[in-house]
Amino acid sequence: MRPDGGWTVIQSRGQGQGTPLDFERCWQEYKQGFGDLRGDHWLGLDHISSLTSQPGLRSELRVDLLDADNRTLQAHYDDFRVGREEQFYPLTLGRYSGNAGDAFRGLGLTDNQEGCGFSTLDRDHDRCSPCVDGAQTFSSCSHAGSGAGWWYSACGRADLNGLWPEQAGAASGMRWAAGDHQPALRASVLRVHTTASGKV
Repeated sequence: MRPDGGWTVIQSRGQGQGTPLDFERCWQEYKQGFGDLRGDHWLGLDHISSLTSQPGLRSELRVDLLDADNRTLQAHYDDFRVGREEQFYPLTLGRYSGNAGDAFRGLGLTDNQEGCGFSTLDRDHDRCSPCVDGAQTFSSCSHAGSGAGWWYSACGRADLNGLWPEQAGAASGMRWAAGDHQPALRASVLRVHTTASGKV
């Protein structure tokens, strides 16, 4: 899962040494960023929004995943943007390609995380109240056990900031569940590449 030039890493998990970085953070920390840029980190919503919302530029998102069997999975979105804080940093994706499946859009309308605002333990912008996963009910997706921030829509099928799979159940763990199969993940990296769009 090495970078191949011209990409900015906005999230990295499973790349550091020792104890994994805790992603259970408040709004302010997700806004500003945390961790070590040489290992596990979150770049910060302000930085991500600024990087992906520049006039005349188009951003791509590449999601690199490493599963428990050391298989590399990848999802690519060709028009990735994160909006302003006043709108709760909504997510725009563009077209999907890759071998990981489109977990951001999930299996149905309630799973679709595109257009969702970012949520944390102290700022809930998910699209459910209460949130239900099977027989479990939660006050919000961030409270589903992980405490992590993410673009939740009824908790959705993607959450790469959730607890490691061995620490949590399906509703609260780090996941990329594009279909019926949900691989146990060992690492994730989100990368953004920005190019001129031809539009001003």
